[in-house]
Amino acid sequence: MLVCFMVFRVLLQPISFFTMDYSDYIVNSLNMMFSGLEFYISNQVALPPITAYDWGRRQYYSPHIIKYIYDKFSGLGFDFIVCLGDIDAYSNGLNFVFGEAYPRYKVACVYTRRLKLGAEGNKELYLKRILKEIVHELGHLLGLPHCTNPKCVMRFSNSLIEVDFKDMYFCDKCSQYLSKLGIFQHRL
Repeated sequence: MLVCFMVFRVLLQPISFFTMDYSDYIVNSLNMMFSGLEFYISNQVALPPITAYDWGRRQYYSPHIIKYIYDKFSGLGFDFIVCLGDIDAYSNGLNFVFGEAYPRYKVACVYTRRLKLGAEGNKELYLKRILKEIVHELGHLLGLPHCTNPKCVMRFSNSLIEVDFKDMYFCDKCSQYLSKLGIFQHRL
């Protein structure tokens, strides 16, 4: 019996200009890391709307950005959209977020401003953090909840210490779920 799996197309959408500096590395790493997912990077930057910025907090409101990206890019033929921006963002009940996913919109965002902290001059650490957060938010878009395994990429991170501690890979339990979708993760 022949089993055919669908390949999911993922658009990485820059929402600030920094992303273009690292876009090739990020896309190449993700494409080497996964079977069943194909990653593409947009060559245009979609700056968040000014209405998403909270001047009192000096942060962006993540749900507004996600809705904006959904409205602007959902008809392009991609299965999922993951935004990347060198901005600071927050969401309902949280002082800040490294990222956020809305599976019903099939859109997630990764906010890298705080991921740079403590990584000044250490590009490898900074890019590893970005990849972890992309993989984490993509996991949510694919239906995974937060995981209790402290090393799993799906573990909730409320600090950089927690981001640095976890792997960029799914644990066996999360991997089994993804394999049913035809998605397999490979170690870099």
